[in-house]
Amino acid sequence: MPGAAGCRGAGRRPGSQKVPALRACLAWLAGVGRDISALHAHRSQPWPKSGAVRLPLFKLPAVDESLAELAAYFGARARVPDQELIRLTAAARRAGSRWDAIAAACGVRCFKDITGVVKMACWEGDETGPALLFGSTQYSLHQLTGSRSYFPPLRWDCASCGRQVTDRAPAGRPVHVEHGHVPGCARLAADQGARTRSAASGCRG
Repeated sequence: MPGAAGCRGAGRRPGSQKVPALRACLAWLAGVGRDISALHAHRSQPWPKSGAVRLPLFKLPAVDESLAELAAYFGARARVPDQELIRLTAAARRAGSRWDAIAAACGVRCFKDITGVVKMACWEGDETGPALLFGSTQYSLHQLTGSRSYFPPLRWDCASCGRQVTDRAPAGRPVHVEHGHVPGCARLAADQGARTRSAASGCRG
């Protein structure tokens, strides 16, 4: 409910833990391998005769390994351990992904998309995909550290300025919600620029 905060027990789905996330990762990598093989086969073909049209080759998009690994848990509907949820989201943040991008990669848009995968689905404010993933990661940190708060701050190392950054919220102006960057940090400037362009186009995040 908008403006509220809450947690709901995820509960176990039948057989959810029998489908390891590694299997989904391997399947994804196998698909990428087939795509690459097809591209090489296409490249080895001779140029067509005059008048024919040769389709251009397209580069496969680079995918952050930590983000792909986290998305595999959600794709397989397999329970992600608390420590792994914290590690993978922090690694994805370090690699440059914002919380909305992490939630989108995992297919998290509402409560039903996250239940059964995390131990406890939690959120503050609007029950959006980024808020659910962010709040659930905070709850996992609370479980591991014994924090008195159910919503402790999440931290990651900025690859640009080398400082430890604290995420205070899953959305908002980066200069307000990413605390710890050094002045003039290129990563912070890039995040702020993306936020400004998103706001100008009428999108939230």
